Amino acid sequence: MSSAAAKVGAVLLAALAEAAPANTDAPRWVSLALEAKRRGYTTPAFRAWCLRHRVTIREESHRDAWVSPAEIDRAVEGFAVATRAPSKALSSDDETAAAEAMRRRDRR
Repeated sequence: MSSAAAKVGAVLLAALAEAAPANTDAPRWVSLALEAKRRGYTTPAFRAWCLRHRVTIREESHRDAWVSPAEIDRAVEGFAVATRAPSKALSSDDETAAAEAMRRRDRR
């Protein structure tokens, strides 16, 4: 690649990195029930999740509640980053001892 092409590529990458997201028309507040469904939760479970993670719930009544998708996203961004998948092969000493006791019992 030529030097000029590399410079153009670098400028384009820098401009893309600074670009604002295209979805600026996103609503600031949405129905708690609709957001729960969109994120794969039941409404009561999502309400509990929001309360547990200190996401503001605006409500006129228990049935008429609103949440901010941006605030939910910020709560999620505060979670720790997974470094590896949990292994199903790992078990506690108690589980290993219980399994061994059952094997011994079954051999009798």
